[in-house]
Amino acid sequence: RVTDVKVSLGDKVTKGQILAIIKSADVTGNYSDLSSSRSDMAIYKRQLDAAEQLYKNGIASERDYTEAKENYNKALSANRKIEQLIKINGNDNTDQNGNYIIKAPISGYITQRKINEGNFIRSDNSDNLFTISDIKDVWVWANVFETDIDKVKEGYHAQVTTLAYPDKIFYGKIDKISAVLDPDNKVMKIRISLPNPDLKLKPEMFTNVLITHDETNEA
Repeated sequence: RVTDVKVSLGDKVTKGQILAIIKSADVTGNYSDLSSSRSDMAIYKRQLDAAEQLYKNGIASERDYTEAKENYNKALSANRKIEQLIKINGNDNTDQNGNYIIKAPISGYITQRKINEGNFIRSDNSDNLFTISDIKDVWVWANVFETDIDKVKEGYHAQVTTLAYPDKIFYGKIDKISAVLDPDNKVMKIRISLPNPDLKLKPEMFTNVLITHDETNEA
């Protein structure tokens, strides 16, 4: 269950910043098991120390000492197993209250946020909870009609204009061309990469694209 979301769409975040907190029954159980295993380890360690001392003084048998050592080793092994499980689950991002803390892996801007406080997250949910983008370099996806497919190639230059900045032209290049047509609208997708140093281009903007190359003036 999501107990807290600390960022909103469009927020600038830095690497390591807390984005959200999730209450996890698995994490709570792991730390409960860890506490129990450490208590068991402490008990078996005292028993081992006592058995070793008695064995050295000739009061206890070697069998008693060996049995105490085996019990302690079993407790030690169980504790290591739980610690490894907590590490697998991200011990740097969990606390003993059963909270899983989601932190930003990189610096950038929140371009997608798919959780809200109170949401429940299923273990089989493979969708991303946040998308963080460094929008200093961006992609534009453009549609190419079937009649124009032979006029575009990777490396061709592109001039991009937007509704927000109708008098400004952004320059980029085609860096990817889809191998298939979109089955719904029968267009081919091409991807144009371009610099965005002023951060004027925003996610989900609509653009017009003009492709230019050396063979002809435009496509």
